[in-house]
Amino acid sequence: NLEINLLAQKIRKILKNENNPFALFNYSLLSNGVFIKIAGNANLQFQITSECDSSVFVSPFLMIECGANSKVEIIYQEIRDHKAVAGMNSMLLLEAGNNSNINLNQLQMDGGNGFHLSQARYDLSQFANVSVQGIFAGSELARLDTKANLEAEGAEFNFSVLNVLKGI
Repeated sequence: NLEINLLAQKIRKILKNENNPFALFNYSLLSNGVFIKIAGNANLQFQITSECDSSVFVSPFLMIECGANSKVEIIYQEIRDHKAVAGMNSMLLLEAGNNSNINLNQLQMDGGNGFHLSQARYDLSQFANVSVQGIFAGSELARLDTKANLEAEGAEFNFSVLNVLKGI
């Protein structure tokens, strides 16, 4: 229960600092999620795939906490494949510890006829470097709401995303 309490504290802190009404609404819709905690000084690569073939609205949540001095390469894929008119809302929270170097490659593929709303929040500690590359494709309507906290000394955030929509 200690891990659940720590996660709940983190989510409450994020909600307390959130000022976007759409993001707050989307937080209330979260239906399932994953919390990944990476130890300090880690050097690793991993892939996360979230697949959905449901015809109802789904709302996955992913939180990644990277410890100090970690070097992490992440491939994160969200794949939705169905023909029903529905939507998907996803939330990504990433915390980068002191002197960490995080490279996130994100792919969002939507085979349905609905919409995809995404919120991404990045919190960078001192001298942390986070680089995000993404391709978001297939939805009729998409909204990507991204916010990075760069208040720590030496924090660096690079963001490059391509959206390709079907159109309505």
